[in-house]
Amino acid sequence: MCTSPVIDVADLFVTYDEFPAVKELSFQVRRGELYALLGTNGAGKTSTLEVIEGHRRAASDIVRILGESPRDRRPC
Repeated sequence: MCTSPVIDVADLFVTYDEFPAVKELSFQVRRGELYALLGTNGAGKTSTLEVIEGHRRAASDIVRILGESPRDRRPC
C-alpha cells in the first residue's frame, strides 16, 4: 500500500493585507482517508481550500497534491 500523502500541506500562512487568515497550518491526507475542515466563520477554511485548489496564493506554504504544486498544474 502506498503511504505517500495525496494532499500534503506544510506551514500554510495566508494573509489578507496584514490580517493573518491562516497561520502555520500543516496536515497530510493519505489515500482512503477522509478529513473535514471545521471552524467558526473567519477561521480560514475557505482560504485553505482555495490554496489547495490553486485559486489563491499563500504568503508561505508547501502544498502538494499527488506530489505536485497546485500552482503548477495545467488546466484541463
